[in-house]
Amino acid sequence: MSDQGRVRSEVRLVTARNGSRRPFPERIMKPAPNPDGSLYVNLSRDGKYKSFKVHCLVALTFIGPRPEGLDVRHLDGDQVNNNLANLAYGTRSENAGDMVLHGTHNQASKTHCPQGHLYDEVNTYVRPNGKRECRECRAEWHRTRSVEK
Repeated sequence: MSDQGRVRSEVRLVTARNGSRRPFPERIMKPAPNPDGSLYVNLSRDGKYKSFKVHCLVALTFIGPRPEGLDVRHLDGDQVNNNLANLAYGTRSENAGDMVLHGTHNQASKTHCPQGHLYDEVNTYVRPNGKRECRECRAEWHRTRSVEK
């Protein structure tokens, strides 16, 4: 394991078809992308495989065990950058705040409400819990509610 996010396999004995065993050299493993955009590797011990996210391995190796209730944050918002300088432990809220700041949060990157109105400074209402609402849709909802009464 390197602080750049490279995972290296161990030297291991491999059994050939004829039953002979020979050493298989260590190598830098090629990580695969997860659907969420992060990278993972499959590691094995005693013939059992398990998937590990590369950023979690880097943090565990160089920062230490992950404290209860904390996530590994990518400080620059790039899920593929698993450099130690880019990783830190933080709360789920801090992690979500990073995603909003970097524009990678799926809700923060939306430019229009479901009805097609533009989210801009004039037309966006931010609720106390931080969620955005379209002012036009909000006004329409209040109009229809007052007519019903």
